[in-house]
Amino acid sequence: MVGVERVRINDDLDDFSPCYEAVKVIPLKIHGFVELAVGPSLIILPFLLNFAEQTSAAAFYGYSGILIFVVWVFTDYKHA
Repeated sequence: MVGVERVRINDDLDDFSPCYEAVKVIPLKIHGFVELAVGPSLIILPFLLNFAEQTSAAAFYGYSGILIFVVWVFTDYKHA
């Protein structure tokens, strides 16, 4: 697969232990751009799709968008 990089999570594991690896499919900088787009989109989505009257659904999307945006703010994507 193109663009897939395998990263070993724990280098202290011996050769006989199960292989614990993470597969990086999306580079962290691209992931940051996605978070930047998705966070605010989730906040305004209930108003665009006219389900803001359903308070629990609108709150779920709003809080999810705020959380994703806060994660974007506090993540250093420049050193990725």
